[in-house]
Amino acid sequence: MSLVVLGLWPLGPAARFAPVGLAAPSPVAPPPLLADAVVAEAAASVLPSPEPGASPAASVPVVGIGVTSCGARGTGTGVVVADGLVLTAAHVVGDAGLVALHVGAVTVTGEVLGTAPGADLALVAAPVSGSVRLAPRPRPGEVVRVVGAAGAERSGTVVAVDPSLAPGVGEPIGIAVALEPGWSGAAVVTADGGVAALVSAGVRPGALTLAESIGAVVVAAESDPPGAGLVAGSCPTAS
Repeated sequence: MSLVVLGLWPLGPAARFAPVGLAAPSPVAPPPLLADAVVAEAAASVLPSPEPGASPAASVPVVGIGVTSCGARGTGTGVVVADGLVLTAAHVVGDAGLVALHVGAVTVTGEVLGTAPGADLALVAAPVSGSVRLAPRPRPGEVVRVVGAAGAERSGTVVAVDPSLAPGVGEPIGIAVALEPGWSGAAVVTADGGVAALVSAGVRPGALTLAESIGAVVVAAESDPPGAGLVAGSCPTAS
């Protein structure tokens, strides 16, 4: 089941991701990664415990993503769904094999494990920690919050959307919210703090966003090795 947020990207049923290990290294070794202690400290600065009265969405672990390989340059957002695994929109990473993940002031290298066939979702292995609780697909009229990189938040109302507006997204979720470039892959969070989808695209810039459910990638994330069944990109090295 896919969720489409008009103008952004989505998720699936209430449960927790179990921590999974990183996939075996690719033939071309990525640049050295930062020590776990450094990454943990950076993650703590980005994902603080929410203050009393804060939005439940404040605790969702998100990271910024930068792509500068395979002749492409772009930015987006990713959600840490389990220790060592980040989920984002497939169009953010394209065919890249390696991407940069921005965790606060620290940048680490992530290896793209692959994209989900027929969905705008991609799984990235990286030295980060965190997890999310999945939420059921939100219904039209429900108010959700979209959480982007650096903890930026926007709220919007779920609306019914014609699936033909989102080819390749599956069962899209429409959200009446204005988002700018860089929000692709952002988390769509329900009132109880669960993640229901990831932002995929903006159908009507400044008004409507589409989101994709992440349920289809959960099996791949929990497989051995993680990412089994996903389609790998064609560009394995960073430029």
